[in-house]
Amino acid sequence: MPSSDPVQRFTDMVETIDRIVRFTAGMDLQAFVANEQTVLAVKYSLLIISEAAVKLAPLTAELCPGIPWRNPQPRQPVATRIR
Repeated sequence: MPSSDPVQRFTDMVETIDRIVRFTAGMDLQAFVANEQTVLAVKYSLLIISEAAVKLAPLTAELCPGIPWRNPQPRQPVATRIR
């Protein structure tokens, strides 16, 4: 469920990455591409990650200070750009 808490958003991103790993476990590229359900699940998961990342952009330096960020700029969420 979406959250406005930055730590929860970051946690959601990590959990979604874990789901992608589970969805694709034991698959090579050929098996992955041939499995429409898995492809769609991974695409949807990447959308979730990207939306959370966009919302976290203004806080990235604060949340992960050890990473040399390239001036993260907040962007418009994907769903509103598609319309």
